[in-house]
Amino acid sequence: MLSGKSFKMAEGALAIEIGTSRTWVKIPVGTILKVISGPDGEGDHRLLIVTWERCVYAIFSVELKAYGTEIEDQSAGAYEMQ
Repeated sequence: MLSGKSFKMAEGALAIEIGTSRTWVKIPVGTILKVISGPDGEGDHRLLIVTWERCVYAIFSVELKAYGTEIEDQSAGAYEMQ
C-alpha cells in the first residue's frame, strides 16, 4: 500500500490535476509527491491520488513506480492536506 508514502521523481511523469480544470500536467524531475490515497491492489494501471505544491493530482501507479524513488522524510516538500 502506497498511501502516506512520499516519492521523489527521477524523471518527468504525466498526471491529471484534480480540481476545476482537470487538465494533464507534466510532473517535473525532482518533484516530491505524497500519496494520499490509492488502490490496495498491485495493478500497474491504477490511479493514485497525490499532492504536489498544494494541489491534488491523479497519477498512474506505473508512472510513480517507474520514475519515483521512495523517500523516508515524508515532510520534505509535499504539502500536507488538511
